[in-house]
Amino acid sequence: MNFKFFIISILIVCGFVGGALAQDDDPKSLLEKGWTPGAVCGEYLDGVCIYWIPELHQPPKKFSKEEIDEMKQKAVLLTMHEGTFMIEFFPEDAPNTVHNFLKLVESGYYDGTVFHRIISDFMIQGGDPNTKDPDVDRSLWGTGGPGYQLRAEFNTLQHDSGIVSMARSEHPDSAGSQFFIVHKDSNHLDEKYTVFGRLIPGMPQALNHIASLETDSNNAPLDLLQATIKTATILEPYASSGLVEPDRNNSIIKTVAQLQDQGCSVKLILSIVDREMGAVERFLKENVEYRPIFKVSDLL
Repeated sequence: MNFKFFIISILIVCGFVGGALAQDDDPKSLLEKGWTPGAVCGEYLDGVCIYWIPELHQPPKKFSKEEIDEMKQKAVLLTMHEGTFMIEFFPEDAPNTVHNFLKLVESGYYDGTVFHRIISDFMIQGGDPNTKDPDVDRSLWGTGGPGYQLRAEFNTLQHDSGIVSMARSEHPDSAGSQFFIVHKDSNHLDEKYTVFGRLIPGMPQALNHIASLETDSNNAPLDLLQATIKTATILEPYASSGLVEPDRNNSIIKTVAQLQDQGCSVKLILSIVDREMGAVERFLKENVEYRPIFKVSDLL
């Protein structure tokens, strides 16, 4: 395609969309047609948008250090009919996910929801609003959400026992309100699901009790009362000082930071990174069509 023509085409399209909004830019009329920030027009008629398709994904937000610290000073208490869960958070790794979870807890969203999927020695899953109604078709359990989706915040935290992570469908950016708590170490989930918290070490937790509940053929609990979250409450201020840090998978970025802290030379750091990248390069060559642009060793 001719590059100049491509640029002109973009300008024409942008001008058309801008003109359409200009003809119907009254906020009240836009809202009446279903417009929300991030929405796209579903159909135009005579240059005016007839209806809007809402943006499903929550727009990611950049959080300040102060906002991150504020989230770190909060924990959540899930009160069951027998026992409790106490959860601390990792906002440095998944700030939007933590912010969303706290917002839902504060609104009472999780009160009365059921851990609807229980697989002992693997995980327990909850957070679906469809489970609040005992008369709802149980085939809908696991399909509910808040009406929007979160963008993935995959990180290096390992899915060890007690880790709290976001449930999702096949698409990486499809998490909403459903979450799961790892019962036994499940590191095959690492960097495929967004870890955002963990059960506070050393505190009494109901994990083993819930994971041991009898289930049906769909892994749903037979005793709904025992699997129901009575209330979800934010606890603050909370301080995690003195607790053992969660395990993480190695990453090149983390390795470089550690080497810098240890006073290693730039040349040594680059040689180590080159070695790590060499392993990645070999894997890619064996599994996908891949052509490297350059080697880190070329910079030495």
